[in-house]
Amino acid sequence: MSVWLARVFEVLFWWGACLGVWVVSLSAVSGQELIVSVLVSLPCGLLALVGRLAGTNKWGLKPAWLRSAWVLPLAIVSDAVQVTVQVLRSPGRQGEFVRIPISEGAGYTASADGRRAVASFLTSATPASIVTDIDPETGEALVHVIPVRGPHMERVAAR
Repeated sequence: MSVWLARVFEVLFWWGACLGVWVVSLSAVSGQELIVSVLVSLPCGLLALVGRLAGTNKWGLKPAWLRSAWVLPLAIVSDAVQVTVQVLRSPGRQGEFVRIPISEGAGYTASADGRRAVASFLTSATPASIVTDIDPETGEALVHVIPVRGPHMERVAAR
């Protein structure tokens, strides 16, 4: 695939992501608002590409790393309920920090940077865990977790 075509697909991806966020945030979708959201989100997609190109960090992504994303909706709902119950039952209870190795996350390559970014996003998207640091040399993430039952995104995303 040519660089030009890859950039067109990237703009379309970011345009779709921005459009999706806009439409989901609307309380009622009218024809006028849909037209405005389509038009306004396109420059956002272009700016996302420009921002990525301006940055020094280039990520290499493998689609296989996103396989664990199918667990994310279940983990978000499960964690939200369990964390809320824990806060209501014992407000002083605290989580703990754990170190989790991220597969293919060690090093200073574009692929390792992308792997750490995907694992960090998937882990931090749930209420029970957040990545606080990742050592690029070892690929080990420092994650604050609140103990819950069910899918542990910090473990699933690091595989």
